[in-house]
Amino acid sequence: MIMRTLYQYAVIGLLLLWIVVSAVRTVSNFSKIFTEEKEWMGLSDYQKNNKYFGNIFSLLYNTSKYTSSNSRIGFYSGGREFYLGRYELYPRRTIWYHTPQELIANLKTRNIQYAIVYGKNLSSNKLFRNLHLTIITQTNDKKGTLYKL
Repeated sequence: MIMRTLYQYAVIGLLLLWIVVSAVRTVSNFSKIFTEEKEWMGLSDYQKNNKYFGNIFSLLYNTSKYTSSNSRIGFYSGGREFYLGRYELYPRRTIWYHTPQELIANLKTRNIQYAIVYGKNLSSNKLFRNLHLTIITQTNDKKGTLYKL
């Protein structure tokens, strides 16, 4: 009988502790709205994504605006930008190349209509300028460019 009573008190105590911890966490999360998330609340989705991802998002946004949904796009970047590009540019066919030379070699053979070059190495952009491609859009810091063949 005594063990049963202790067991009941333990279960009730744990439930009360659980409720108190949940209430404290809810108040804590609610208070973050006015402190941490204040700078994000008035922004549009485009502004939030541009602030979070940087200039690559504006380049991809402009690419989706200037290209048709059945376009083939060659993409050269440092790596992780390609995955954001595949998501943002869907349903366009996006092909990632590891080097700018590989992209240049495949421009005609793979029937690529557009080329995106993004990265810190501006010498890769010089390679594309020598091909006399049309520049459609660029990022503000000139790290990324969309070319049309």
